[in-house]
Amino acid sequence: MRKVAVGLAMALLALVLPGITTPASVSAAPETSRFVSVAPCRLVDTRSNVGFFRLTPHIIRVRTAGRCAIGADPAALALSVVMVGAGSSGFLSLFPTGSTRPNASMLNFSKGQVRSNAAIVRVGANGSFDVYQATSGDIVIDTTGWFESAEVATAGRFVPMTPTRLLDTRTAGSREPVAPGGSVTIPLPGGVAEDAGALSLNITVTEATGPGFVTTYSAGTPRPDASVLNLDAAGQTRASGGIHTVSRDGLTIHLSGGGHVVVDATGWFTGASAPVSTEGLFTPFDPTRALDTRLTSPLGVNVPVAPGGSVEIPSPTGASTLAFNLTSVEGVQGYVTGFPAHTTRPASSTLNPIGGGDVVANFAIVPASTAGLEFYSLQTTHLLVDLAGSFSAALIESSPPPPPVTPPTVPTPTPVTTTTAPAATTTTAPATTTTATTTTATTTTTTTTTTTTTTTVPGPTTTVPVGSRGVVYLTFDDGPQPATTSAVMSLLEQYGIRGTFFLEGRNVAARASVTASIRNRGHGIGNHTYDHPDLRTLTNAQIQTQLRSTQDAIANATGGYRPRCMRPPFGYVDPNSGPVVTPMNTQVRSVINGEQLAITMWTHDTNDWRTTTTTVNQIVAVLNAMPSGAGNSSTVLMHDFAPNTLTALQQWLPANIGRYDFRVVPTC
Repeated sequence: MRKVAVGLAMALLALVLPGITTPASVSAAPETSRFVSVAPCRLVDTRSNVGFFRLTPHIIRVRTAGRCAIGADPAALALSVVMVGAGSSGFLSLFPTGSTRPNASMLNFSKGQVRSNAAIVRVGANGSFDVYQATSGDIVIDTTGWFESAEVATAGRFVPMTPTRLLDTRTAGSREPVAPGGSVTIPLPGGVAEDAGALSLNITVTEATGPGFVTTYSAGTPRPDASVLNLDAAGQTRASGGIHTVSRDGLTIHLSGGGHVVVDATGWFTGASAPVSTEGLFTPFDPTRALDTRLTSPLGVNVPVAPGGSVEIPSPTGASTLAFNLTSVEGVQGYVTGFPAHTTRPASSTLNPIGGGDVVANFAIVPASTAGLEFYSLQTTHLLVDLAGSFSAALIESSPPPPPVTPPTVPTPTPVTTTTAPAATTTTAPATTTTATTTTATTTTTTTTTTTTTTTVPGPTTTVPVGSRGVVYLTFDDGPQPATTSAVMSLLEQYGIRGTFFLEGRNVAARASVTASIRNRGHGIGNHTYDHPDLRTLTNAQIQTQLRSTQDAIANATGGYRPRCMRPPFGYVDPNSGPVVTPMNTQVRSVINGEQLAITMWTHDTNDWRTTTTTVNQIVAVLNAMPSGAGNSSTVLMHDFAPNTLTALQQWLPANIGRYDFRVVPTC
């Protein structure tokens, strides 16, 4: 349970950044899927009244099954979305047909702009999705592939790569830009199979010769009527991340307006020659706010990332690779790089803030480490991250975090980054193939990284008699995690202790065996909602769905056990328990009670979820603060995903096991 509002969904955001908000609830697709690439293909163009039908003045519906070589029952689509000639500032939202429109945007724009972004979008029956547009303007949507439900697969599995620069025309060969109307072809990167279906790339055009558009396609095939990036004027730097189909000869990039090109790769999709496996399959879900530095974050309230600083987010699903939308708000011109946390930062970028108050967003697929994802920013910016899905596989091993970064001496910004966000202007060729997930991303910024120093913990020289000890409930939120949950349980069991784990339903569904192990080994289990929303922003029915879905997931994993306790995300249950949200549901407590669940809070917060700022010593200090005398009772809030938590317990328990009576939360 992250006490700070990480992933907070609220209308408050609309006051800061119109059109970029967080969904009130998030639902995960129940099955995994493999990617099926297609030649870039136009699905929708409202300028020529193609590919849609209008439901209301603000909503169109798009049916994709059987079109553009898409199968009859896709789970999700890889899309590029463009707004052309917006009548005023506004946003677009894409969502599965049959579901409620999320309180989130996939694309934001100002009056007259042509803007684009890429996305992976979950779809409803017949591969249908709806598009909400808040203002007038034309919409163009292209696709490069679809996701087909699969429990195992050969082709279509994602293989993550450490972000790698494949091309930079500023430093390669003649160092000349691509001429207007010219193209450049890049071969498949080393280690990528010849029958690979697609690459996950960030493509940046910098020092644009003039306005125009960018089209990518499999080398050796005809250039399609589609585009992935648009530029408004000469001199601009614009970037786009997405999934790009390739041939054994590589990828061709066409620039109608000319300019320098920078290409970074983060992974590739297997072909038919690959072995059968479950690794690299994709699970799509509705946009999930992970962090937002404009709200409460590890840096404080409304504190941006400092120049030269970074912020880390854990992978909420424990997946090896995350698909997300990264947004810069109030950023100074520079770049942001997303990469596996606690690994060497690559010479690539994911987003290019351009300053001047412009909101810049970009879709990206980036592998995570055991510590999650890290976002480095050259200059000051607020960062937001919305997650769109996850790929399964083993996590990259992270190294110990580096020493703290002292921000201000900042090098001159190198504007070229690979995944810069979506500003786009179509001049000649109106197509744009960058699917928009401009949906605001919540990213928590952190300029310092934690160093784990060993602490000699003062402990009693004699064991306190049981009747004279204080009672301690060790509780762990946000699991189960793939490896760390078991490690924490094993450590506790060495001392005959059982903890209480407050589990998220989505993680239970993904890791049923770990959930069963918690129960079978005698530890307590509590309900922590399905996907960690601020319950005060939901309706009564949505709160019930969050709780009941988690109860069902736990029962399915454990053979019928249903917890009797729950912990509200962030500890927010009453109007005054957290930041003001609008609208505010004041009945959260009564809804929880109506589900026959006991609300379980805490007395001691280790803040261990702040993985880049909370040290082992700080966690130990919180544990040392618990009163040990008879009649005292302490409930400690920890997170089994936090790397310093296990280390702190390893140091603290030997000296303190005899001072306390450790128990499972009785109401669970």
